Formats: sequence, C-alpha cells, structure tokens
Amino acid sequence: MARRTPHHAVALPPHGIHVESHAHGPDFKVARHVHACHSLIHVVSGQGRCVLGRAVHELLPGHAVLIRSGRAHELIDTPGDPMVVFVVYFSSAVFSRHRKLFEPVSRLATARWLPPPRARRVRQALRQMLHEQQRRALKFDAAIDHCLCSILVELHRVAVEIGNLPTDGDSPQRRSRQRVQNVVDYLADHYFETCNMAEAARMARLSQRRFRTVLRAVTGRGFSRHVHHLRLARATALLEQTALPVSAIAFEVGYEEISTFYRAFRREIGISPLEYRRRRMADVGEDITTEARRTRRNGVG
Repeated sequence: MARRTPHHAVALPPHGIHVESHAHGPDFKVARHVHACHSLIHVVSGQGRCVLGRAVHELLPGHAVLIRSGRAHELIDTPGDPMVVFVVYFSSAVFSRHRKLFEPVSRLATARWLPPPRARRVRQALRQMLHEQQRRALKFDAAIDHCLCSILVELHRVAVEIGNLPTDGDSPQRRSRQRVQNVVDYLADHYFETCNMAEAARMARLSQRRFRTVLRAVTGRGFSRHVHHLRLARATALLEQTALPVSAIAFEVGYEEISTFYRAFRREIGISPLEYRRRRMADVGEDITTEARRTRRNGVG
C-alpha cells in the first residue's frame, strides 16, 4: 500500500490569508508534507533546498517559491546556515481573486530569485502583513490583501521580465545565452537599481565566470561597464532634453555619489556632464540659426 504524504493543517482566517515568519534552528527539520491551501515562501537569510514533488530547487536569500495546494514539499536547510523565511498561506478563493497575478508566477513551477530592490519591497510588504495581522486594526484584512497584491506584482514582473526561460531541448550554450539575454533585457529597464555581477549571475542561474563570458559575447562589455553604459545613455538624454541639475540626473540614473557619476561620465564620454550640456546646447543653437537662414533664403515667413 502506497504511503500517504501527511497533511499539515493551517487554520486560515475568514479573509483567507495568514502569514508567518520562521527562524530555523540548527536542528530544524520538517518531513515531506502537503497543505490544503496554497503557500508562498520567501527566503530572508540562510540557504537550503526546497523539494517540490521530484524536483529540487536551490534556495538562497531573495528566493521566492509558490507552492500550490496538495503539492508535496519539504524544506531542507544547508548545515551551518539555517534559513529565515516568511510563509504566506492563502485560500483558493484568494488565488482565484488574484488569478491574473498568480498565473505567470505559478506557470514557472520553480523557485525564483528576486533582484535586491524587489526582494526589499517584498520583505517590507511581508513585515507589514505581519503587523496588520497582529494589530488587527480597522480594515486590517483589506490591508493584508493589498500587501499580498503588491508582492504578487513584484513576482509577476520578475516572471515576465526574466521568465523567458530556455527549454530543455536547447543546447547548453543556447540556454546560457538566453538566460544572460534575459538579464540584459531586465537591466535595460532597471539600470538605476543597485545590482552587482554576483546578483546578476544568480538571476541568470549561472556561475559568475560563465556569466561574465556570455555577457561579454552578448553585449561586448563587462558587467560594470555595461551598467555604466546604460546609465550614461540615459544621462546624456536628460542633459540634452531637460534643465535638471547634474546632481538630480546622477541620482535618477542610479548614481548615489556625484563624484562617481562625474568619473564614469568622463571615462565614457570624454568630457564633463556640464561641458557636454554646453556643447549640445551650442549645437542646437547653431542648427536653429542655420535653419532660420535657409528659411529666409527660400522666402518663407
């Protein structure tokens, strides 16, 4: 007779969402089990593995994994580095209510690593959920639902932005290139966020060495140089098209120190941001004067 996987009962409140935080001890162990509700796990610190069915997924700080109801699973900590996790349990009614947000995440059927800015926003929302759950102030259930929606938006965006995953039928080289291209596409929209090469390699699920090699093949640049290139392309556009102060532009494109921005700008463009703006304004003025002279010669106006 087949051995049945034990159920772990979770008492959900009427609004259908319950959140917990767990700091695993050195001897933490939970046998393989299932829940009658859905759950979402987010790793704050430590590392380990999540066994989902027959698949084993690595868990590191920033990882999130969605576990559908009735799916057998277990968490296994890495010896000497136990995990601290948030777990959100929610009913099928909640899943149905937010289906458009859940579906892209659930289709991936894997643990997803969140870039640091997204992971910070997810942790902030989870802490707010715990606060609302404990305080039970007016409309606390609506506030908890709102926090869950904000978490799902972050996961949904990651699923869309970095979710164009290669298939098992692709060659290893093609899979690596596709994963790096996904990260390159992500950086094109998020160049202003703090992200280092180790985090980008983790996002691509490649070693740093492999990521560095493939990134150079895809972009022709190393990681730091590529991020600077994206930021400075936006900075030059802002210098040309707006009257924003240089300090505001530096902050907007992702530089926290104005001196770092000036050094990067000189290295990439060859002149200072102020000199670049002055020259571009002079070029525009000359173009306007030339066009006005041409118009007068043609007898227009």
